[in-house]
Amino acid sequence: MSESDSNNQASLKPDKLESDLTETVITSNGDSIDDSFPVIAPPRANLDLPSTTRPKPSATSIHRIGGYEVIRTLGQGGMGVVYLARQPALHRNVAIKVLSLAHISNSESIQRFEAEARIAAALRHPNIVQVIEFGTDEAGPFIAMEFVEGLTLASLSRGQARPAREVAELVLTLSTAVDYAHQQGIIHRDLKPANILMFGPRDPKITDFGLAKDLQSSHGPTRTGDIMGTPAYMSPEQASGATGIIGPATDIYALGVILYELLTGGPPFRSPDPVATVLAVLSSEPVPVRRLISTVPRDLETICLKCLEKSAARRYPSAAALAEDLRRFLEGRPVLARPQSRFDQIWKWSKRHPTTAALVLTLSGTMLGFLAFAGWKNDQLARSLAQTRNAQQRSEQNFRTALEAAQRRIERAGLDPSRLLHEELDFFNRIRQQPDIDTASQYEHALAARCAGDVLRKLNQETAASEAYEEAELLLDALILTDPQATIYRRDLAAIHNQRALLYQDAGNFDLAAESFKTSLNHFEALSVIEPDDQDSIRQQASIWNNLGVLAGARKLAQEAVANFEQSIRLRTRLLAADPRHAEHRADLIEVRNNLASAQVREGRLEVAAALLKDVINEHAGLPTAIQQRVQTRFARAGAHLNRGAVLDRLGQQDQAIRENQAGIELLYQLVKDYPAVPTYLQATADAEINLAKVWLSRNDLEKSTRGFESALNRYQALARQFPDRLEYSEMIQRLTPGIEQLKAALQEMNHPVAPDLPQ
Repeated sequence: MSESDSNNQASLKPDKLESDLTETVITSNGDSIDDSFPVIAPPRANLDLPSTTRPKPSATSIHRIGGYEVIRTLGQGGMGVVYLARQPALHRNVAIKVLSLAHISNSESIQRFEAEARIAAALRHPNIVQVIEFGTDEAGPFIAMEFVEGLTLASLSRGQARPAREVAELVLTLSTAVDYAHQQGIIHRDLKPANILMFGPRDPKITDFGLAKDLQSSHGPTRTGDIMGTPAYMSPEQASGATGIIGPATDIYALGVILYELLTGGPPFRSPDPVATVLAVLSSEPVPVRRLISTVPRDLETICLKCLEKSAARRYPSAAALAEDLRRFLEGRPVLARPQSRFDQIWKWSKRHPTTAALVLTLSGTMLGFLAFAGWKNDQLARSLAQTRNAQQRSEQNFRTALEAAQRRIERAGLDPSRLLHEELDFFNRIRQQPDIDTASQYEHALAARCAGDVLRKLNQETAASEAYEEAELLLDALILTDPQATIYRRDLAAIHNQRALLYQDAGNFDLAAESFKTSLNHFEALSVIEPDDQDSIRQQASIWNNLGVLAGARKLAQEAVANFEQSIRLRTRLLAADPRHAEHRADLIEVRNNLASAQVREGRLEVAAALLKDVINEHAGLPTAIQQRVQTRFARAGAHLNRGAVLDRLGQQDQAIRENQAGIELLYQLVKDYPAVPTYLQATADAEINLAKVWLSRNDLEKSTRGFESALNRYQALARQFPDRLEYSEMIQRLTPGIEQLKAALQEMNHPVAPDLPQ
């Protein structure tokens, strides 16, 4: 969280929801716009600013790709376009996948595309589409693949149940191909009917390794916490973002979904809302196959449900083991998988309905499935109830993870944030409207109310946001009364006070914001007494001290800001010392050191701030790639460069200041390119260009200064067109325009001086 270093500076907040307890702020460095146009001196030599654009071919102009003659378009997906093409040398048709224009300038997309080609090219199996060549030409990177003349399994199935034996044979073939890929260390991670091409009734070919992971190398996208795949076919570990435990069992789960869909006509979990689907994958059990289609053999249902176990350890140990059981079924031999016992079914039900299960367990010792518990001693019963509570907390954590994943979609989508925010708000409100029939549903209601408050705050609906937070607070208070030992409720209540503080801070009510931050801090400190070694409580305390530092900076209490940031640094240093390889703790520490540098500027310690910001920039470069590529990390790194540029300018080191500003602007250019609909990045870029233009102006480089101001003006005009109700954009245009006209007139006069009138 950087702070402004001038009383006239405006700070910019990124369009993200606070899934944790911190915000990131980039500042607009320099003097006010009104003082941006001093007396003009002749310009010096030009130094071109870095270009962020490159020519892109038109999709309609492609007739050849590499050495292949394009025939027609076969289809288009999120990453690329697939063409049918002819390979003249071998007189055969091939499929050419070309990275789409929207991704051609994104280095991450190019790396992912190359990884897909490398991974697929390493696999040689009759039921996996073969890669012929990977190359690049004027159309961009492309993959030439074996052309399979047929439809996808999704197109052939069309939601219809298929004969059991035919389905078993098909999935057996797929399992064998998947096992081969696993033997090569490749996990597909996106198996689904749309990625299976059919060149015969029972002859599939697996394609699209765009999300595949090579377990023996770093190939493939592997961001911790990212939700990767198609919701209806995701394994629970994918849906929760637990990338560290993704392995062969992930593909086995997807094969189970395909088996279920072919047998019943649809996947086990499906909803128009992808977030609802993810929640179901995490917390619901599939309806047994035979309850939907009674003619399905019981053994085949058993095989299917074993693949769909929530726990990866309870699925088949390998795709080969799944293939073997399918082979046993087809040969009429007993399968090795065993049907779920009545105890297993009741235990799974109890995890989904923990409160009701505990009540039944306590009051109804005669209920079928719980007879075994009747003779237990009291201490054994207590342990069973404790396990139920733990199961409830795991279910609640899954729910929380899915909600946070839904929030992260906004940052990654690059679409209109307000539309996505409203979609998220609708989802959370639907949960709020459901009846609170037990503790679990009441807790889900509280979480949804809190998340709705976060969204409403982003939509500048302060009253509605406050009401949502109050609703969540009341629900959590009630839950704490029913179960005082459940620390998870106290954590969320502490987080609510933090969110309220952010709401008060947005409204300029700094006293109430400080009070709410301290209430949140007191709650977390009390939790630390109960669980002194709990790192999450320490991390949250560090975050609140960080937020208090930002608040003190907004109140122009520089010494208090420094003290608060230093307290946050002490806690975060303690966390990192306990786990030096914890990348998230490193990122947290970098963030608060960046903020401390801004506070040091307010205190007049410019040399200290410059050195600290240099360390921050270097430490950013040392973070793992997955964290470096997060949008908030990229935004913060740009802010560190821009803030250091402002400090160096004030120290009179203008050459270095220019380089730092250019580095920050280049990072912002990339954010604008990746997220064109997010106004924060466009406005931050415009403000950074204004600051650099001022530096050029102070060096008497009139031409570069004019270009910088004009570029900023164009960005503000684009913002004003997109958001006509945001008065600050039109006000900035009015402030910039006269000065730019003055600069242009002066520049024209210097380039074309008017000849003086000569006496007759």
